[in-house]
Amino acid sequence: MNHQAAYQDFTTRFKLLIGKNPHLITTTLSNIFTMRLIGQKTHDRLAESSFVEFINSNMYDFNAQVGKHGSVEIVNQITKKKFCVLR
Repeated sequence: MNHQAAYQDFTTRFKLLIGKNPHLITTTLSNIFTMRLIGQKTHDRLAESSFVEFINSNMYDFNAQVGKHGSVEIVNQITKKKFCVLR
């Protein structure tokens, strides 16, 4: 499985999760934007960190961490393929 296929697998599973549980992403995004309203910047890795936490908490076949320059590095725990998103 190449990086593009690993990314496609991730997005397919992400869409499935959100389709079955839309409240999860709604709550996560609401929290990010609420922090912005009270003065936190959405840069400084707040959005990236929230996305990483969302993946680690809800997508058990994947592990994520904030990488260099604000990207999110995701590893498929089954195939061990690693790819970056958000940048």
